[in-house]
Amino acid sequence: MIDKLNYMLQKLDLLKERFDVVREKEEKFNIFSVLHKEHDERRLHSRFIAALLDPFGSHELKDLFLQEFIRLFPQIKSGNFSDAQVYPEEWNKKENNNIDILVIDRKSRHAIIIENKIYAGDSNNSSGGQLERYFKHVRDAEGIPQENINVFYLTLDGHLPSGESLGEFECLENINGNCISYENEVIKWLDICIKEVSNKPFIRESILQYKKILNKMCNNETELEERKKIKDTIALSKETMDATKYLIDNFKHVKWHTIYEFWEELENNIENRGYEIIEQMDEEAITYIAHYSENKKYEDGGVRFRILPGLVAYVWHEKNEYLFWGFEKEEIDSSYSSKLTDLGKLGMIHERKIDWWNYFEFSDNDKLFLKDFSYQKTFDLIDAGLRSNTIEELLNGIEKFMREQLKLEIVKINASI
Repeated sequence: MIDKLNYMLQKLDLLKERFDVVREKEEKFNIFSVLHKEHDERRLHSRFIAALLDPFGSHELKDLFLQEFIRLFPQIKSGNFSDAQVYPEEWNKKENNNIDILVIDRKSRHAIIIENKIYAGDSNNSSGGQLERYFKHVRDAEGIPQENINVFYLTLDGHLPSGESLGEFECLENINGNCISYENEVIKWLDICIKEVSNKPFIRESILQYKKILNKMCNNETELEERKKIKDTIALSKETMDATKYLIDNFKHVKWHTIYEFWEELENNIENRGYEIIEQMDEEAITYIAHYSENKKYEDGGVRFRILPGLVAYVWHEKNEYLFWGFEKEEIDSSYSSKLTDLGKLGMIHERKIDWWNYFEFSDNDKLFLKDFSYQKTFDLIDAGLRSNTIEELLNGIEKFMREQLKLEIVKINASI
C-alpha cells in the first residue's frame, strides 16, 4: 500500500507543479495583505465589511450592499433599515460598545449584530457572555425591541458560539440568532456585490481582492480546472483510489501523533532550558483536537512550567483559539505582577482575571492553530525539522519577552537570543 501511496502522491505532485507555474504568473499584490494581517478580525474584516454595509460610506452607492446582504436572510425585512447607521464607522473607526459590526436603525427601531470570529474565542467575563452582553446593550441601552434584533455569529466554517457566550439566553434562537460563515454567506454576498459594481472598477477590484483573502483563509484557492484534475488523478486506477482512501482513513492518526510529538518535544525543550514542568498536555485533549472536527471544551490543555519562584508560565490550546502563552496570576510575586499590569496597559500583553497572555506570532507573521491541518503552519508540524524550528522560535519568543520586558537576567534564559 505504501508503494501505491507513493505513486499517487507523485502524480499529484506533478499536477501541483503544473498549476504552480500558472499561479506564479498571477499578480501577487493584494492591498489587504500589505496593510493588515490576513486574519485580523477587527482592523481588516470587520472594518471592510462594515464599510460596504454603510449607506453613507465612501463607496457612494447608498444602501446597495446593505440591501443585498439583508436579502440573503428572509427573516429580515429590508424596509426596516432605510435610515441605518453602521458601526464601526468608516471615518473614525468607532465601534458601538465593542460590537464587531452593528447595523442599527434608531428610527424604525431595528438592529443587526454581527459577531466576527476568525480564530479567536468568545470574550466572556464576569459581567456576562459576549453575545449576551451585546444583545442586552442593543436592547436596553439603544432601546431596540428584543424581537427586532437579529444576531449573526460569523466564523470561517459556521460553527456555534460557546454556551458561555450566550449566557442566560442559552441558545441562539433566543436572541434571533444564526450561524453564518465566510465560506458560504459572505462570499456569496461578495459575488453579488461584484456583479452590481461591474462598472465601478476601483470598488470592484477592492472586493475581488478581499474575496481572494477569504478564499485563501477558507482553503478555496484552487480553480475549478485544478479541482477536476485532482479528482481525475485520484481516479486513474484502482491503485490510486485505494492509496487515496488509505491516506484519508489514516490522516486523523497522522494528526494525533503530530500534535502529541509537538507537546512532547515542547516539554523536553522547556526542561532542557532549566524550567520546571508543573503540568503536561493531556493525551485525551490531544484526541479531541485531532479526531473531532467540532471544537469542544475537552480539547483545552497545555503545559505549565515554573520560570522562577513566584513566576509560572504556560503554553496553552483552547477551542477556537490560536496557540497562546502567558503568566498565571495565582501565587505570582508582586514585582512581576506590577510589571505585567503596566505592560498590559501599554498593550504589550493582554490581561484577564486569572492571567496575562499573548498569541504566538512567528517570524512569518503567522499564528499556530493546532485544530486545523489545512493551516500551513500546523501542517508543517508533521515534518520533524519544521516542528523543531517552530518550538525553538516559540520558546525564544517567551524568553525574549521576559528578558526585554520583565528585565529578567537569569542563567536559565537563553543567552543566544
